[in-house]
Amino acid sequence: MAEKFSVKCPVCNGTFSASSEQDAIRMAQEHASEKHDMSLTEQDARDLVTREQQSGH
Repeated sequence: MAEKFSVKCPVCNGTFSASSEQDAIRMAQEHASEKHDMSLTEQDARDLVTREQQSGH
């Protein structure tokens, strides 16, 4: 089973998915900066990441 990493923005409830935790963190940081003029540390972004198992179906 592959893992998927999701981030839900606590400000606008936007959701993002990535195939790696590092990509999800980067996406969260870019979204916060570009859409909300906010800065997220790597740890703050990591705290927003949810790991999900995906079936191969």
